[in-house]
Amino acid sequence: MEDKMKQTIKALSVILTTLFLVVSLSFVCLAGDKSPVASSATNLKVIQSVPNLDICKDPAVSNFNVTKTLSGNVVTFTITGQVCNNGPGDYNQPDNALQATFGVYPAYAPQYSYAAAGEAKFFTKPVGTVLKKNQCMSFSQTYAKDKVLHLGLPSPAMAPKPNEKGMKLLIEFFVRDAKGLIGTSAMPKALDCNTNNNLLSQTFEMTISTP
Repeated sequence: MEDKMKQTIKALSVILTTLFLVVSLSFVCLAGDKSPVASSATNLKVIQSVPNLDICKDPAVSNFNVTKTLSGNVVTFTITGQVCNNGPGDYNQPDNALQATFGVYPAYAPQYSYAAAGEAKFFTKPVGTVLKKNQCMSFSQTYAKDKVLHLGLPSPAMAPKPNEKGMKLLIEFFVRDAKGLIGTSAMPKALDCNTNNNLLSQTFEMTISTP
């Protein structure tokens, strides 16, 4: 009886072991057949937006110089200067060319008002629609004034002679754009980085004869 019970228990043990192995193998097979789930981040491409920044340019005037000669009551001024782009961006405005301008403004005694004289003259030179950073262009202009008795104003200690009066001559050299935006409130932010280097000037004094 005891031997028969031992044989029964042994048989049950073998059956349970076999069932365990079958179930374990089934789970292994199911796991092997299961398709892997692709990560949602695997095929994603990171797109970084690059802002469209207009790099600032800086049209400027430099190397402004004026020489003068007096001969036969005519004083001749030779004016030279450069327009440069101090960068960092290239000036490239197909519809808005840069211009170099020499301005000449006489003013007469006693008030020496340039506006009152109404004799301003402007000599404009084309720079162009493209001026690369660190590029400079040179310009020159002559201006002559007749009836000049001598350079310098009459002495304040002496009354002026009836046929003479003092005159001041303001000569400017400046850069501007054809649309007239540089130096105004309507100027695009990147058109000119520094508006403090757009103009240079010199003033000359002389005594001229009156009619």
